[in-house]
Amino acid sequence: MTMRKGCVAVVVGAVIMLLIYPVFGQQQTVGEELQPAERAVLHTASMETSPALMDMSTEHCYWKGVQAIRDGKYRKAIVAFSTVLAKDLGYAKAHYQIARALIGMNRIDEAALHAAEAVARIPDNGSAHRTLGRVQRLQGDPDAARDCFEKACELEPEVAWNFNNLGLIFIETGRFEDAKQVLQKAVMLDDSQYVMFNNLGVACMRSDDAEGAMGAFEKVLELNPDFPPAKRHLEMLRTEKPPEDVSTPE
Repeated sequence: MTMRKGCVAVVVGAVIMLLIYPVFGQQQTVGEELQPAERAVLHTASMETSPALMDMSTEHCYWKGVQAIRDGKYRKAIVAFSTVLAKDLGYAKAHYQIARALIGMNRIDEAALHAAEAVARIPDNGSAHRTLGRVQRLQGDPDAARDCFEKACELEPEVAWNFNNLGLIFIETGRFEDAKQVLQKAVMLDDSQYVMFNNLGVACMRSDDAEGAMGAFEKVLELNPDFPPAKRHLEMLRTEKPPEDVSTPE
């Protein structure tokens, strides 16, 4: 394992040794006695822990991982959340956060394990359902993704991204009026996200609401003047061409 300045990746404790050992290509097999959380951790090939993070509280370590995701430092985030699980395998939120980082690294099958584990452990957590829905959408299962996003909206009706992601699924499955309704809800909850307005604009175009689409795309360009899809969509409105792009969920 590579030595890094200020952070040496180490294996902590007998349980972590058991989890990491087969991941790095050894011949040891893992028995059925492992709990679901342990099996999920096993499938994270980048499972590492940090001595510096191990000295922190579990909560502090968790928020270090959240900040790393916000900064787009997905490997760093996985190290932080893996350390959380090394300290407490029952810390279920770390599973959907690892899934978010793995999505960012396009490691969708691994993300699916962690997202499913999070939903199993904290079924009343909307973020866990939203993360699982993102995975299922990327795996090509829009019906399952829709169910997850609808559940997230039910559990966390104040979170705009839940409605944005549900609207995106509706767009992708041709339910444009439904998409328009939930995306209007999304931008009411958070009017600072240009991607939500872009998705709303697409839904309006697809449901023959040119005025609504124009207003949504103009709002996109207020928030992000250099966003190419909104510029293309405005041009499509002028030339009566169908829209092409929708934005990735968060």
